[in-house]
Amino acid sequence: MIKIITSSGDTYVTNKIVDGQFSVSGNVGRAGTLDLFKLYDESVPTGSNEISRFLVDFDLTELTFLSASLDASDPTFKANLRLKSLALGQSAPSGFTVSVFPLSSSFTEGVGRDIVSFADVGAANWLSRSNGTLWTVTGCGLGADLSSTSDYVTSDTAAGVSTFECTQFFSLGNEDLDIDVTRIISSSLARRLSFNGFRISFSGSDETDQVTRFVKRFGSTNARDFSIRPKLIVQCDDSIIDNRSSSFVDTNNTLLYFSSDRGYVSPFKELNGNQVTGSNCIVLTLSTSSFSTSFTGSEASSYSGTRIPGTYQVTFHVSGTSVISGTQTVNDFLTASGSIKFTETLKTQAGSRKLKTGTVTLNPLSWNVTTPGYPDFIVSIHTSSPTFTVGQQVRMTAMFFDRNEQSRASKFPIQVSQTEVYGVRYRLRDSLTGELLFDFCEGSKMSLDSGGWFTDLPTGGMKIGSTYTSEFEVIKNGKLYHVIDRSTRLRVN
Repeated sequence: MIKIITSSGDTYVTNKIVDGQFSVSGNVGRAGTLDLFKLYDESVPTGSNEISRFLVDFDLTELTFLSASLDASDPTFKANLRLKSLALGQSAPSGFTVSVFPLSSSFTEGVGRDIVSFADVGAANWLSRSNGTLWTVTGCGLGADLSSTSDYVTSDTAAGVSTFECTQFFSLGNEDLDIDVTRIISSSLARRLSFNGFRISFSGSDETDQVTRFVKRFGSTNARDFSIRPKLIVQCDDSIIDNRSSSFVDTNNTLLYFSSDRGYVSPFKELNGNQVTGSNCIVLTLSTSSFSTSFTGSEASSYSGTRIPGTYQVTFHVSGTSVISGTQTVNDFLTASGSIKFTETLKTQAGSRKLKTGTVTLNPLSWNVTTPGYPDFIVSIHTSSPTFTVGQQVRMTAMFFDRNEQSRASKFPIQVSQTEVYGVRYRLRDSLTGELLFDFCEGSKMSLDSGGWFTDLPTGGMKIGSTYTSEFEVIKNGKLYHVIDRSTRLRVN
């Protein structure tokens, strides 16, 4: 899973001196840039220190809606704050560190635009976080533990978080800001920390020493170009694998089952209305001829053990030496016909309700392959909508085929079988600029079912009017391959 959340509001506060006076009431909430600077002894009075600090907010509602299935304690859960660097023909400082902390309370973005004389009076500014509400210390200046009064939160000792500070070193000064803020977002989703946005500033002595650093600029929420606005990139490996289309003898296979009630996710129910939940709550029976074998299954759960409502999984293993009929084994049937089909029956553990009937086909493992070969991949993409709007839920399914795999001869049209690939990850690239929306990562792992590899696209971070191409990493015969879809364009209207 990847979610790209664009900032909902931002500004920066400053005590910059203009015409011999500190402009502490100026608001720049509607400015197109976020300007980080420090001026030491550049103005009267002598020895003055003029600084700026960013306030950037995001709406995490989309993430809280996923709280039932999104596990912020999962080691693959990551959250990165990204701000796009802007040169604009001006020099930038180098060799400095930027700090990010969570704000303790919300702020008002304001409507000011004047970044020269800071004459647009309003909140947020150096004195106040919003109209009528002052900072505890001017400039969002007081940091303290979650248990204490503060402008920004430095730690949560009661929960074992020694520091919320997240930092990035800028060696050249022209880098984008890309900071891992996982511990902040995790605490927010766990409801330990009320999320009110980020405070971004020079770190430690970089803000207090006797050195001028002017000016490091980033795109703001109000930048005309959507692609340079602040983003929060959240990822987690929530991929699920269903082996219904690729089940093999003599190895473990997993089947997934999903339950809903009138369009809403809901657990299976017994005939008496009791919910079917927990471990070993369902039973899968595979049978053919005189052979029958059963396996228990459970509700699927996250890394921390939190159950995922309405999702069940059963792992089964059928031995090739199992006797099917008389003296004939599974391997005998596979040798004769190439595959073997089992009747599938899913019931509740109590046995009072039959949940599903169907078939499961098992294939032989390719033990006799003498060479791995060199696949020539093509990928076929299907989306639930060819064009879509920002924020719309769109599912993309990818089916992989190998030109070098021979299909059986037929006088009639047949469905070409997908080739076996594993560990599929994807990324999206702007087809005009070539810029990656995001790269291959744990969060871009795709899920598998009988229809192919699928994922939900992170449309929230896409630019209106742009088109994107999809690229894939796949594993086959222990090797990693890069596959590009050259025919489908994902368009955002």
